[in-house]
Amino acid sequence: VGRGGVVVRVRCALVKRARKHFVEFPGGVKAVLGVNGYIWLACEGGGGVEEKGEGGDEAMGDDGEDGTEEEENRRRAVFRIRAAIEALDKAFIQISEETVTDVLRESIQNGFAVADMLRPENLDTVTASARARRAMAL
Repeated sequence: VGRGGVVVRVRCALVKRARKHFVEFPGGVKAVLGVNGYIWLACEGGGGVEEKGEGGDEAMGDDGEDGTEEEENRRRAVFRIRAAIEALDKAFIQISEETVTDVLRESIQNGFAVADMLRPENLDTVTASARARRAMAL
């Protein structure tokens, strides 16, 4: 997702002002968490992604015909993080570097494919540790 990336739109109330809004997630995925509810995800390296997701998400970039395994891993990382952010939005949990990482960890530990992370029956499982983090903060 070199020149391009993915924009994810969430409820702006879930993205609070923080010390840093530019974060890096596992897999080399960099994000800009906008307090206006727009989150930009991009991965270092070549290639891009073209996709129009549900809920107003847009992706743009190169045609992605590279087809290398490394390129596929980059795309998977970006879209897993996108699904984690969307899961937090659906569960109305604050979106931060920590909560997104919690959802990523839960989804991998439970063996969920990216497409399965947002299923209603899996939503509670993938957001459990993020909810616990929120409860501890209260």
